[in-house]
Amino acid sequence: MALGGTKIPYGIARDARTLGGFIRADRRARKLTQSTLAGLTGVGLRFISELERGKSTVELGRVLRVLERMGLEVWVIPRSAPWPTQRPTQQPQALPPQHLDEAPEP
Repeated sequence: MALGGTKIPYGIARDARTLGGFIRADRRARKLTQSTLAGLTGVGLRFISELERGKSTVELGRVLRVLERMGLEVWVIPRSAPWPTQRPTQQPQALPPQHLDEAPEP
């Protein structure tokens, strides 16, 4: 994917470091400083720095806010599913509460 002629490595993030790297690459392609991104997304500079470095304990709600304001999103699909060629078009069906207790621990 290109943004303003710059190729950005979007893809699968299975850990905090990879997600942070994608966010950093996108920010740099937009020629934004961490400070500017923090201001635009309503979080602190330290949070952006920790997010981009892959700190695994950053607050999920704030991560989602940063992604949303950057025009990025998270997809949750089974690892066994083929790589989607287009964005999902329907809302996933939630598991009934009784199945949540049966879900394996990550």
